[in-house]
Amino acid sequence: CIRDSHNYVGYSTTNTAANRQKIGTAAVPHGALADVDAKIVALIKSDPEAYAAFYGIDLCNEPVGIPSVDVWVKEAQLCIDAIRKIDMECAIAVESFDWATTASFKAKGNEKLFTLKDPANRIEIHTHLYMDENAGGGYGHDNIDSQVGVNPVSYTHLTLPTNREV
Repeated sequence: CIRDSHNYVGYSTTNTAANRQKIGTAAVPHGALADVDAKIVALIKSDPEAYAAFYGIDLCNEPVGIPSVDVWVKEAQLCIDAIRKIDMECAIAVESFDWATTASFKAKGNEKLFTLKDPANRIEIHTHLYMDENAGGGYGHDNIDSQVGVNPVSYTHLTLPTNREV
């Protein structure tokens, strides 16, 4: 299994987006997500049955609403470093900045994610491929081009660093 937080790099005591405090604020300082992710990995690792089924951790679903991709890269590296103090085997999924869409990968500067360092070399960069006409995930209509699931993938064609597995 892959453990995935749908917290959009924030924290809310009321479970509402309007009340969500973001990473890098006084309420949720840098490193808070790393602390939570490391504790979750440690908890899973402490249970042999859970750990046997554990493939990896997705740091955060759709890291949106923070100032820049640079903030997300910094936070993701803190998470990777904290997790690797606990476990050197699990995969670590890092979603692309903002809404994590494949179509906006390059435009949002997500190539910076390729600078992340992992001593276990188990980082996976994840994006979301929405197949509606504007790649936004709104499927309330029938205006879907049969190639919309193919064309956006070409937007992310990049030369990956040679030390990364694809």
